[in-house]
Amino acid sequence: MAESASEFRRAVAAQNRGEGVRRRRFGADLRSRAVALAVAMRRDGQPWKSIASELDVNATLLQKWCEQGSGAPFVLVELEEEETAATRCAAVGDQQTGGVLRLCTPSGYVIEGLDVAAAAKLLRQLP
Repeated sequence: MAESASEFRRAVAAQNRGEGVRRRRFGADLRSRAVALAVAMRRDGQPWKSIASELDVNATLLQKWCEQGSGAPFVLVELEEEETAATRCAAVGDQQTGGVLRLCTPSGYVIEGLDVAAAAKLLRQLP
């Protein structure tokens, strides 16, 4: 990662120093830096609350910035052949079951046995 969370926090403090404001201000540059850090940390499997805590930014606000930056709140999902997906899921300790939906997220969550609508509902509720 090119920038660390502590470097980001220092930049926020420097930008807001001496302004006499109660609320911190995040310009476009700081927002884009926060998004880049958050995306990298999410790829490493960190939850939103942990990322927000490290960056000292409200978790809901950080998620909003990330969604705005992507243009849509959707995440690209790659479909794999069943054997490849089963092998990857087995690496996180799951057993293969035949004929049911099996979803392995980049964050390490494994969902199986649900229909698509139920799996989507569950994923929206995960941190």
